[in-house]
Amino acid sequence: MVFSGISKPGLRLKLTALIECLVVALVLGIGVVSTFREKKTLENELHKRGYALAADLARFTAGPVLSRDLPTLRRFVNHSMAQEYVLYVMIVDNKKQIVMHSDLRYVGKDISQYRLEPLARHLDLLVPIRIADALLGNVVLGYSYMAVEKEINTAVKQILMLGAVAITLGGIMAYVLAWFIAAPIKRIRDATKQLAAGNQPAFIEIKSADEIGALAQSFNDMATELTRHRTHLQNLVDERTKALRELALHIQLAKEEEAKRIAGEIHDELGQSLTALKIDLHWLKGQLPENVPGVQDKICIMLRLIGETINSVRKISSQLRPVLLDDFGLSAAMEWQAKEFSDRTGISSYFFSRPENIVPRQDHAVALFRVFQEALTNVARHAGATRVKAGLWETSNTLVMEVCDNGVGIKNSQMLDTRSFGVIGMHERVKRLGGELEIHGQSGQGTTLRAWIPKGDM
Repeated sequence: MVFSGISKPGLRLKLTALIECLVVALVLGIGVVSTFREKKTLENELHKRGYALAADLARFTAGPVLSRDLPTLRRFVNHSMAQEYVLYVMIVDNKKQIVMHSDLRYVGKDISQYRLEPLARHLDLLVPIRIADALLGNVVLGYSYMAVEKEINTAVKQILMLGAVAITLGGIMAYVLAWFIAAPIKRIRDATKQLAAGNQPAFIEIKSADEIGALAQSFNDMATELTRHRTHLQNLVDERTKALRELALHIQLAKEEEAKRIAGEIHDELGQSLTALKIDLHWLKGQLPENVPGVQDKICIMLRLIGETINSVRKISSQLRPVLLDDFGLSAAMEWQAKEFSDRTGISSYFFSRPENIVPRQDHAVALFRVFQEALTNVARHAGATRVKAGLWETSNTLVMEVCDNGVGIKNSQMLDTRSFGVIGMHERVKRLGGELEIHGQSGQGTTLRAWIPKGDM
């Protein structure tokens, strides 16, 4: 092509070819990087979402698995199957027997004989079911990749359309405006690096209304579209995360209510029955003659075992839901927990409350108490501490809880580890109530945990 009045057409052709190659490389690079990043983001979110669902199911089914409550397990499995993109759910006990499955044909079979039918591309997630340190079995959940594939296909189509527009505009404008290309290329290159890195690029300043200005505007439009698309995908991820958090909150509240109900039934029904049995044995012991060989000794042994069982029932009931928390408030429950912690671990503990008795809203009390329990559990397992100091106080509009130990000190890597479900759970409990949680550790000088929660309506 030759235009009259334009010198050195060969150079312009070379520059046009160079610019066109740069535009193609730019579009392909942005498309590949954006697609790869969004795919990774969605896959990570998919894995977190599925694992969180399986972990919640594992925590919630520990009791029914232990008691072989198959109707309750069936309800939990059906509830999980109702969640979007869940393909199958099964619960396997520690003897590798399938206790419950979304397909009832597999119930009762050995896991070694289980053959999964061909399914769409999916994640197989396994979460152990534990009570304390005892392994009861595993939850196995299949989670579909369909959500990721749908979003990635949409993203690829949009990027291809934008790429075609960008390449076409670049080819037309490059030949006509070749001698103005040096400065805009530098600005576009810098903005492209920001865009490819996933950052919001600084828009190219348009200094004129000629071809250079039009080229800058074209890049700005492309950056705007890509940014809008990234924002759209991020909004989708945020919406899914919000929905998952709401589900987690619902499950947590249901779990607390169920623990409260089970604790009451254990304490009232089982405890009363054992006490009545103990009274009857005392009566029977008094009715039998002392000279009956072995009978009096046997009854004494039975009375001792019943007494130990009653203590165990009280302990289990208190661990599920301390009666003090509902009857006397948060301060009394935390003081009892600190004493029980010292008796169990041998670690010295001191607890104070200002004022002496703080009785907040039930959801606030449960959240702070569970965070307190988790903090003490972490001290026992990881801190290597010899003493713990804990406090609860209130300001005009805030509840504050603090736990300090003299252990080895938590490391930043431990706090940031995505596998630290205890730390993540504490943050989530406090965050749901509009509060904040901070954990600071110093090597050899211990760890301090502090939580703030707005009081709201007490």
